[in-house]
Amino acid sequence: MTAIKDKVSSFKDGLIHGMGWAFGVTIGFLILSAVLLFVANSLGGIPIIGDAVRGLIQTTTSTQSNYTHSPQIPQ
Repeated sequence: MTAIKDKVSSFKDGLIHGMGWAFGVTIGFLILSAVLLFVANSLGGIPIIGDAVRGLIQTTTSTQSNYTHSPQIPQ
């Protein structure tokens, strides 16, 4: 009976340690991401990503599209 209690106790300990590790990694990633974004914003932003997003938006919202919005049925 003590072997089962030891396994259950070991499982509980492992579960608690695993949840603590995951929480710590998540908080650490948030802090690191926030610092990197703050530094990038202080240096003038990231123009490569901004240019790519701007091009994507212009492509998707252009009025001279090759596609029609309503189907053309030949007569």
